[in-house]
Amino acid sequence: VDITAHIDTDELVGLGESVGLKTEVNLSQERFVGGLAPAFLSSLAASAKFTQEAARGLQTLMHPEHFGRRFQVVIQRR
Repeated sequence: VDITAHIDTDELVGLGESVGLKTEVNLSQERFVGGLAPAFLSSLAASAKFTQEAARGLQTLMHPEHFGRRFQVVIQRR
């Protein structure tokens, strides 16, 4: 679920853990997508739907000067 907002992720993680959630992931979007990239990119490269426009979009999501460091991925579970 995309819940893009200006939040303090450290506070969010702390609040979740205070009610029993376990933090599975707390990374920049750059590092999160980068960890998925090898398998993800190889499957995309094989797809006819992976256009240059899609590649540029992925670069924007991952690039540290664009969204890569500005956006965080937090995953917590019970």
